[in-house]
Amino acid sequence: MSTKTHPQDSTLRRVSFLIAAITWLSSPSLSHSKNAGKNDTIPSTGSSSGSSAPTGSPNTQPTQYNTFIPSIHGLNFINSFNTSHFADKLNMDRWREKFDDKLLKLVPDEIAFARGYGLCGGMSFVALDFFHAKRPIPTDTAVPAPETPLFKYIFARQLDSFGTGYAETSKFRFRMEYQDEAVEYMTGTEELPNILSKTTPQNPVVIGMVNVDREGKPWDNHQVVAHKVTRINATTSHVWLYDPNYPNHDNIYFEIKTRSVVFKDLPLGVRTLIQTRKVTGRNANVTLAKVLQKWTDPTSNTSGTIKPVRGIFIMPYTKKNPPSL
Repeated sequence: MSTKTHPQDSTLRRVSFLIAAITWLSSPSLSHSKNAGKNDTIPSTGSSSGSSAPTGSPNTQPTQYNTFIPSIHGLNFINSFNTSHFADKLNMDRWREKFDDKLLKLVPDEIAFARGYGLCGGMSFVALDFFHAKRPIPTDTAVPAPETPLFKYIFARQLDSFGTGYAETSKFRFRMEYQDEAVEYMTGTEELPNILSKTTPQNPVVIGMVNVDREGKPWDNHQVVAHKVTRINATTSHVWLYDPNYPNHDNIYFEIKTRSVVFKDLPLGVRTLIQTRKVTGRNANVTLAKVLQKWTDPTSNTSGTIKPVRGIFIMPYTKKNPPSL
């Protein structure tokens, strides 16, 4: 539910999102294990806790570009960058000038570069850039150092993923402020029809994952590539993913379950949100969607849950011809 906040609290929240827009830090506790990768055990919850995911390794099939496959077209290293030498390469003055935002002046250097971070949006964009350019993805299996051309390209595309005026980070912030049912409404009614209709192996889409609420940290959200949809039944769909946190895995997906709820039965805060976005009657039905990120291993017929996802939305992607790396 949306609540009024003190102006200072609002300022601090904007500062936190500006930090996220600079680094998009990833929390290993929510996003991935630092040891994840080729011999990854994907953290899971519920009945599948502790179960092992299928081993990920680069796909040895001949490279083709008519169908996106994560183990062929995704980057071969995990989304876990080290800030120990990154802070020496970049400084906050550059970002204060680039974003021309007075609030950014409040962000100390030591906060902005305080720990390891992820570039999930940049990695997602780079994978799609190479796929659409019909060029093999770089073969690097180690995370590139900041001075390398590959890192610089990933970082540049990370900034592109935030949109003009980092508008896409505002979408994360907006959803973090609302209670679960409101985010489920935005996913089920506003986003899911487009996700299901636009996602194809020939034209994958970038998805923003809202993992936390207003008590969480903005950098614990995430960005992935959706490349295939499987309709299970009228209320359940699987959306298959390239997740930079789990390189070389072809079997990561969203399980999305929709349900119909009568408008008048929703909490007041959710009804208020819906009324600002859509005119609806008290007895009208609205669609909500719950999302789980899961994995499966077809060879052993095993599966598990990585984590619940509060909401998802399509992020705009524009093709770019990648440089020679």
